[in-house]
Amino acid sequence: MAFYRQQYFNPYEMAVTPGEYCRIVGVPECAFWGVNTADYPNLSCPELWTVAMRYNLMNALMTAQAMIEPIIEYPLSPRWITGLLQDQLTEYDDNAFRWVDSQPFLGKQRAKQSRIIEVGARDLCIQGAQVTVDYSTEPAVVAISGLQFINEFDIRVTFPDSFIFIETTGVWGDTSYLEIMIPKCRLVKPEVDSEQDNGVDPSDISNFTETVDIYLDQADPSVNGKIISNHTCSPSCSDNACLEYTTNACLTIQDQRLGLLIARPAEYTDGVWQTSSAGVSRKSQIRLYYRAGLVKVPDNIKMAIVRLAHSLMPAPPCGCQSVSLLWEQDNAIPPFITPDRDNSPFGLSDGSWWAYKQTQTNRSFRLSVA
Repeated sequence: MAFYRQQYFNPYEMAVTPGEYCRIVGVPECAFWGVNTADYPNLSCPELWTVAMRYNLMNALMTAQAMIEPIIEYPLSPRWITGLLQDQLTEYDDNAFRWVDSQPFLGKQRAKQSRIIEVGARDLCIQGAQVTVDYSTEPAVVAISGLQFINEFDIRVTFPDSFIFIETTGVWGDTSYLEIMIPKCRLVKPEVDSEQDNGVDPSDISNFTETVDIYLDQADPSVNGKIISNHTCSPSCSDNACLEYTTNACLTIQDQRLGLLIARPAEYTDGVWQTSSAGVSRKSQIRLYYRAGLVKVPDNIKMAIVRLAHSLMPAPPCGCQSVSLLWEQDNAIPPFITPDRDNSPFGLSDGSWWAYKQTQTNRSFRLSVA
């Protein structure tokens, strides 16, 4: 049962991660992960979280994020957009169709998502398998050398031989030598029962993973777009089973904030895109591959996610006094409702209404492509 505590939630896709939630509401993070440390118990937070409590909270946070993103028209965390649903590598996302962008080919394309980070298909490649974790300091340190990376936010850490991702707190160094910092309580082995009497013993090192795997989550520049032309079945095409006609396309970002792209037929050769003379019908479709979203989430949006998540939960996430008070405030409904509030898609409670107002101030207003 404890195994699925992170299985369905990737912290790199969460605008408010478990660590950030604990910081915002004042919950000891080790208590959140069921680790019995010196600051437990205390009067303000008298319990260790169970698997169900963690699952319910993270599910509410992701649901709140999914409610906000369609309104503001961009992901609140970096997400890979693909041209086909089967190209999505997110195995457990029930809303994966939101990250698929296939549209009529115009040359000037208005991407489905704005705030484009880069173009290219996702290339998740392992850089270090079963890298040793050093617990001699807090946070724990994972060191690796010879890593080829461009941005720190491309680094991903998982439990060994799995895609159970681990939230990190910092990265230091360069390509010759890199240190990744992770609080010890986030490294409890997935198979360890965190609901045992008195929680996980932090002094027993066998409760914590000895190694982790390190990945780079970067763009493959050789895949930008696929132009799909209309196909008319005839006896002459029977040899290829009437497969669709495809032409590779190079994408150029015209406006990152608004999500405007220029698409041209082209071929990727020796690391360079070369314009192609392939004829493309204006009735064609194009499948787009890019990464979009916020690298840094504004504090007001983080709080909007937290408050909306509380309003979606039928009971407080835990028995912590500070969290219970916040949950009560976010679920309160005033006796008189304004017409604007009555039409809010998020609900009538104080938390949901506040979240909706913050969402409106962060919307991406975009016009159609001329």
